[in-house]
Amino acid sequence: MQQPPGPKGNPIYGNLEAFEDDRLGFLQECAKEYGDIVRFSDRVYIINHPEHVRDILARTGKDFVIASDLFARRVAEADTSAWMQHRHLITTHTKRSHLADFAPSIANLTKRTLDEIGDGISFDVLATMEQITSGAITEYVFGNEGISIPESAARLLDALLVMIGNPFVVPPWVPTPTNLRIRRRKQDMEKVLLDIIESRKAKPEQDLLSILVTADWPFGRPSNEQLAGVLIGMLLAGHRVPAAALTWIWFLLDGHGDYESRLHNEVDGIFAEPSPQSDLLQKLTYTQALVKEALRLYPPTWLMESEVLNPVELGGYHLPKGLKLLFSPFIIHRDPRFYPEAETFKPERWLNPVADEPNPNHAYFPFGGGPRLCLGTNFAIVELMVVTATIARKYMIRVKNPQVELDCRATLLPKHLKAQLKPRFASLSADYI
Repeated sequence: MQQPPGPKGNPIYGNLEAFEDDRLGFLQECAKEYGDIVRFSDRVYIINHPEHVRDILARTGKDFVIASDLFARRVAEADTSAWMQHRHLITTHTKRSHLADFAPSIANLTKRTLDEIGDGISFDVLATMEQITSGAITEYVFGNEGISIPESAARLLDALLVMIGNPFVVPPWVPTPTNLRIRRRKQDMEKVLLDIIESRKAKPEQDLLSILVTADWPFGRPSNEQLAGVLIGMLLAGHRVPAAALTWIWFLLDGHGDYESRLHNEVDGIFAEPSPQSDLLQKLTYTQALVKEALRLYPPTWLMESEVLNPVELGGYHLPKGLKLLFSPFIIHRDPRFYPEAETFKPERWLNPVADEPNPNHAYFPFGGGPRLCLGTNFAIVELMVVTATIARKYMIRVKNPQVELDCRATLLPKHLKAQLKPRFASLSADYI
């Protein structure tokens, strides 16, 4: 059976050692030297073309299973049919039109967090953005309850870091120290969630959990445990990924004063006069372009994984059942075949696409795609736009160590990025966003 080309690697460890030494560098070299489908090992192939990625994502559930689903089952222990029911209901209530009413809550949380830091005080950008994003997703799902949930989510996410982004994960039933730690922290988080779910059944509030608890489920109401599993997945996704994206936005803007000025001009003009919140979000066109370009260059979910459910053909190669497929938005987003000046930060590429340029639709997937597009995509985009605009209305963030090292153990992060707040105005009497 013909296999795609790929590096031979070490006689004992294969390519695993080279991958772990420099994950991004290894994948970049593989794409450059071996092309669109690369043999990592007999069990793992690397996919480097967006059309192939699109086919995999579109046929997920039929011929492929995405690792995020495996992750969901590991954490939530949810079967596929129930998970799809949950997805449909949650997606219905996280459309941008629904989220417009929640934008002021995100803005107020952002203002409180930044205003507490103080002018000229050095702060950790990721930790601060994480404080905002974890608070936002918690308030959206639980209203004013669930104060301890961000801490529980952080502890569970830290335990999961070892397995996320690793193509060779020990099965969850093996009692390794890592698996036992994940199990304990998942149980701790479940206890908190199950108590809140019961309270919502007795007294519904104006939040997403109340909608889920009181919804008319066409195929049967999920158990409290199933619902807790879905909520765990949402909270983990809404905790670090958007915080990482915001961190990259401020990292990029600090080195591009012209883009920062254009952002300031947009938010100053939009918020000069009162306007409905839905109109404000629609007018943040340049803010959205900044967000999309930051997600292109530095996608927090930089590596995705799929597994072949049924033998298929892809790119001229036979893929047997059980084969794992790795594909990286970081690699494809920077492919010059699909993006002119692919390594350059250019938000305007999302404002005025040129007709004769290659269509990047399938070459842009920071949140996945197909039937397993990330549940929190709309929430994340609205959140990133609102937080960026809110901060830009009052502050400039000045990075103290612009030559940061990339951390890609799991989520793509800049290591130890420190910054200072610089007020744009001596005083700002008008409310911002």
